[in-house]
Amino acid sequence: MTLMENELMILLFCREPCLHTPMYFLLSHLSFMDIMHISNIVPKVITDFLSGSRDISFTGCGTQLFLCLMVLCGECLLLAAISCDRCVDICHPLYYPVLISERVSLHLVVGCWLVYGSFIFTYMRPQTYHTPCQDKFLAIFYTIVMPTLNPVIYSFWSKDVLTAMKNLLRGSFLYKK
Repeated sequence: MTLMENELMILLFCREPCLHTPMYFLLSHLSFMDIMHISNIVPKVITDFLSGSRDISFTGCGTQLFLCLMVLCGECLLLAAISCDRCVDICHPLYYPVLISERVSLHLVVGCWLVYGSFIFTYMRPQTYHTPCQDKFLAIFYTIVMPTLNPVIYSFWSKDVLTAMKNLLRGSFLYKK
């Protein structure tokens, strides 16, 4: 379900000209980061659940941890960039096209893909401040819940996205008059 939601968002952002704005450019990258995050964690979780095995190699663990941290940290930075985009749009609407151009949006996205951030909360706390139960909750929250909710929270509320979705459905076999 999460993959379909995020793929639909990317398709809408690419297909509909009315969604070719800096905000939707940032949201499309948020959807892509969510796809990467789900694709990194969930297959191993499902394999372990079905096989009953909870083993992972040191290399596999390191790779999975690196990818997870990279995507989550980039996602936090991207959410900050989206917040800045919205702030400029609301507080300075006349300057918005100058301040948040396509070039600026591209720089924001590139910055979000190279820098680390949110793992500090999860992994840099003293051991006395967290329990294995909290760690499991955080893992489920960051790997499954957040990527599922992001399209709903950041995209489906938009009239432009809803219009684009209607246009997409009109052109497909799912739409019936």
